[in-house]
Amino acid sequence: MFVYEGHGTFVTALGDRLPPVQKLGLIAAGSGVTPMLQLLRSIFADSTDCTLVRMIDVNHSPSEIIACSELNDYARTYSSTFRICHVLSEVPSLEMMPGVIRGPLNRYIMAAHLPAPNSKSLILCCGPPSLINDVCRPALADIGYKSEQVLFY
Repeated sequence: MFVYEGHGTFVTALGDRLPPVQKLGLIAAGSGVTPMLQLLRSIFADSTDCTLVRMIDVNHSPSEIIACSELNDYARTYSSTFRICHVLSEVPSLEMMPGVIRGPLNRYIMAAHLPAPNSKSLILCCGPPSLINDVCRPALADIGYKSEQVLFY
């Protein structure tokens, strides 16, 4: 668990302050989007917070996207600092949902839609254990993120 203090600064539940970051990558699956929404609301509530955020939201179908309108509104309103990629395993028609990637989440999608690994980037992942352990951990390591640059919850 962690607390966002603003402007790319996080404090862990143990009171450890993480090095400030300029870019956040968020991976959320299903209800894992809920804590990400809290974080996004904090960032966007402060007009001086220029943290760049790239988010991947993973779901089975469009009807399962929690807070879809809110997320897409953020992408339009804060287009200079926030981008979202919806990854869906079941899409009836890709024409109906522009900007959606169909298929399972993989390292190529992550590499294309998350900030590049460097000392000023942090990746936050929240979702089912199978996604975290079988997909996110190995793919993020393959892309080049160090363990201290990724938080799973």
